Amino acid sequence: MKNNLLIGAIIFLSVFAASAQKYISGSNLPYHNPTPGEITIMAVSPLPDGLQPSPQAFQELVDCGFNLTTSQGSVAYFNNIFNMLGDMNLKFLISNPNFITKDVRQSYISAFKDNPHLGGWLLKDEPLFRTWPELSQQYKLFFQEDTNKFIYVNLFGNISNNIPGVKNMSEYAEIFQKMFTPACFSYDFYPIITRNKKTSVEYDQFYSDLEDFSSVSQKNNRPFWTFCESIAYTTEGYSRPTPTEAYFRFQAYNALAYGAQGIVYWSYGMRKSSGGENFQSALVDLKGKRSKAWYAAQKVNNQIKKFNNVFLECDVKEVRHTGDKIYKGTHKLSGSIGPFSMVRTGAAGVVVSRIENNGEKYIVIVNRDVTKKQKITLELLANKKVIDLTSNNQQQYSGITDFNVTLDKSDWAIFKEI
Repeated sequence: MKNNLLIGAIIFLSVFAASAQKYISGSNLPYHNPTPGEITIMAVSPLPDGLQPSPQAFQELVDCGFNLTTSQGSVAYFNNIFNMLGDMNLKFLISNPNFITKDVRQSYISAFKDNPHLGGWLLKDEPLFRTWPELSQQYKLFFQEDTNKFIYVNLFGNISNNIPGVKNMSEYAEIFQKMFTPACFSYDFYPIITRNKKTSVEYDQFYSDLEDFSSVSQKNNRPFWTFCESIAYTTEGYSRPTPTEAYFRFQAYNALAYGAQGIVYWSYGMRKSSGGENFQSALVDLKGKRSKAWYAAQKVNNQIKKFNNVFLECDVKEVRHTGDKIYKGTHKLSGSIGPFSMVRTGAAGVVVSRIENNGEKYIVIVNRDVTKKQKITLELLANKKVIDLTSNNQQQYSGITDFNVTLDKSDWAIFKEI
């Protein structure tokens, strides 16, 4: 039985690879940042189920720190919304299930291609693998029809039931690369989960996915986006807990340390329970009232915006891990990194990322512990100076010096060489 499944998977992949071959171009499609000059922070479902659009609702979205959102609707619906937005710093990825039809695509392009609130087009979220060859044709045709806008496809974060025979996200991302030559890689995986009343973090898949997508992103010189879970729900066998500031930091800060250029929150607006998923809370409830998590997301988003110059279009040189557990796909820090001769941490460990941007050099350190603070001891190499950009007074250190930094739950420290 197992051999038959393996043979079937090989045939399945061979057929699709051959079918996709005619759609492969020599280089990746261009990336048009939907939020020019900024790291993208996108809210899925900007309005709760049943709530009508209003200027106030969209202003609150902006106030929470989002610069991009996505929604589905008619041309008339988006004309109405874009008139509401005025000069708000908010762009939309417009979605329509019929974008696979040329006439539908062109009607929206004609209506909105010059509208300043159009960030791009959402072609498909979590497409099944069997649809990839046809979808890749539509994806590239869409680019030909609107060469100046971003066209977005988001992938499953869990491939176990999606592609038979594919063992890991690295293979998954490489197949997507070959079929689509995409402008951007994007996937969703939510690492914080509750089973049998116990909440845990699925560290291995979370970090191995970041490693894989960061690698394929750098290899093809195209950005990648990841997700933050921002809606609590229960379903058969597990649940997602109410998000906290620490949970948001863990998902977003780690992604940025790996070079992500987009952070997507699912979901901003509360949804009505359906299909076996019992939704409990989101950033705003069904009446549009802000939850505690809204303010947590606002704090994290403001932090991301504060360090836009560090992360936007950055070059990640290396990412290393410390701690008692070195998770699947990651690399242990051994010895020096950047200006530091030593980084000593507790058992939970940290992520240490060496980043360069516009001639400046940075070290980003993220606490891997979502429940506890962690003290970090750092030692500078001779003749090195750094400034802690995340300290209240931007503390400077120089010389062969040991110093300590305490990171809150899932928090970060960002050092710049001076």
